[in-house]
Amino acid sequence: EAARALGIEPMSLVRNVPTARFAFDEEGLEALLDVGFGWFKTRETKYASHGLKGGAGLERLDAGNKLDKDVLGILMTDSVLSMHLRRSHEYFLVDLSAFEEYQPIPGYAKLGGRALFKEEGERLRTVQLQYMGKTYNSFDDAQSDANYKASRLTGWRFAQAAIIASL
Repeated sequence: EAARALGIEPMSLVRNVPTARFAFDEEGLEALLDVGFGWFKTRETKYASHGLKGGAGLERLDAGNKLDKDVLGILMTDSVLSMHLRRSHEYFLVDLSAFEEYQPIPGYAKLGGRALFKEEGERLRTVQLQYMGKTYNSFDDAQSDANYKASRLTGWRFAQAAIIASL
């Protein structure tokens, strides 16, 4: 409030930091769980997800696979979020399109989307994302990768993040 009283938008300062930002804030998420979700507290998250907590947890799970792009596939394999999966022939589906009818808070991305996964070995691999009328079947996009390295989510990476946020 103090910064805004001086005419400075705090998020503008954060956006202009020249270093990479990380999408996971473990302390913030744990505090939110302990306040806002009734019985579902940090303890339940820890045991429901086999210890998968924050960005470090994802990196640890992915260390042997070298699949830094397929965050959603890892989450659907090894976290409590897999409760949203449904079988669709030889695939698994997460359909969050019901959220698309809701208008987002200004400045935030719209919720919703669909993701299709194929079982490969002991994990699920994302094979298709659908978000905001676009379908992504390939996740080798040099522009999305370059933007990601500059802390900007675009293309399929934005769709993946929006679907994760919708979970």
